[in-house]
Amino acid sequence: MVIREVQDRDFVQLAEMRWTHAVEDDETYGEHNTDGVTKSVFIEEFVAFLYTNKEYKIFVAEDENAKILSAMFVYLIPTIPTPNAKREFIAYLTKVFTLEEYRGKGIGTRLLDYVKNYLSSINCELVFAWPSENSAEWYKSHGFSDTNEIFECRL
Repeated sequence: MVIREVQDRDFVQLAEMRWTHAVEDDETYGEHNTDGVTKSVFIEEFVAFLYTNKEYKIFVAEDENAKILSAMFVYLIPTIPTPNAKREFIAYLTKVFTLEEYRGKGIGTRLLDYVKNYLSSINCELVFAWPSENSAEWYKSHGFSDTNEIFECRL
């Protein structure tokens, strides 16, 4: 298995994975992510989004055939300088998914460890995520806490 940053050639494969994940959420949680849109239109829009939103750092775990098994999207937010502070970013971890047949094999854990090491190496202060109810325990088992100072205001 290889863990690396995404390349443009991966965009269609990531779009396919995102579609599959949205369909799973529709079936599992009764959501409506795919209502009123075709898979082909979504893939086209998703790929266009990735080409135009390069501020996302995307990390993937792939097998020996270059099949992406797991992906994590990270949005880096620069912090305002503070005296004596050496941290430069906070990070939002989002759209984390592993293909169903590869879940429970430690692939997501290895990918998350890679992402956390990368973020630490670029002076990231913290990483936050909004996990689903089903994945909250996984995040907690990997150093995330559900007690923090983040408030939210839905708009």
